[in-house]
Amino acid sequence: MTNLFNPTVVIADAALDPDKFLFSKQFVATRPGAVVRPTYLVTEVAKFFFARSGPWLRAKEGEATLDGEPLVVLLARARGERREYTLYDIERVAHALADSGFISGERLRLALRLLQLEAHLWRALMEAQ
Repeated sequence: MTNLFNPTVVIADAALDPDKFLFSKQFVATRPGAVVRPTYLVTEVAKFFFARSGPWLRAKEGEATLDGEPLVVLLARARGERREYTLYDIERVAHALADSGFISGERLRLALRLLQLEAHLWRALMEAQ
């Protein structure tokens, strides 16, 4: 399947729809102080989803574009001094990194599968509470 966001990136996985994002804005804090779970620090995002370092992600994130526009990470917003990302943010970072040539289509596929698994895990945890 060809990725809608970058036709040169091929995602070969029947569990992923290359023509749409996995997460909607329901995973975004819409008001100050609102909590959206799960959230991840930049080093967690870099290591878990991309097998890279925090400094690598920070540098590439500043250069990456999504659909030709600069990447805007909605929850990579300061809560004090910590940068936090939601699943919504991480998905868009993954597409932007692939769109900008910083990760391969296979790495994008793996990051998206990890995002799906994390969402399933967190839904199960929240339902159990």
